[in-house]
Amino acid sequence: MKKIPLILFMVFGFNIAYCQNLKPDVIATAGSFYANSTNSVSWTIGECIPETFSNSGNKLTQGFQQGIYDINTLADNTETRIAINLFPNPTADFVNLEIHLQDKKGYFYQLFDLEGNCLKNGKITSEKSVINMSDFSNSAYILNVFAPDQKLLKSFKIIKTN
Repeated sequence: MKKIPLILFMVFGFNIAYCQNLKPDVIATAGSFYANSTNSVSWTIGECIPETFSNSGNKLTQGFQQGIYDINTLADNTETRIAINLFPNPTADFVNLEIHLQDKKGYFYQLFDLEGNCLKNGKITSEKSVINMSDFSNSAYILNVFAPDQKLLKSFKIIKTN
């Protein structure tokens, strides 16, 4: 009779003692990362595959790599209806800043490092401005685009690579 409570204790006691916590970590045999100006793909071989699919915005998450999100547009003032694009991102040498509007007088940009230091600023005088990044080290940078009234129109995160 004393064996039944002992057996129940051993079954439930070991079950509680050996519970796992699911962490977003993986030890994998291989993997890689590829990015171009519009998309990026990151993959790993040797991990279990939970799935998430959706459309109308194209969201696909597989495995445990979804913890690292890279947001390229930080602020977007849509009330002005000005099309502002930045490419290529990530970049090694330069980025092209395109702004589509008739009168560009007074529009300007500022480039910051992640510590908040202003590294470069310039006036936007044409539809396409080339911003040289070759003098900067590999890191992330923030590019802010302003209207003549100093209102922030759009902010980009730029990844500088080799």
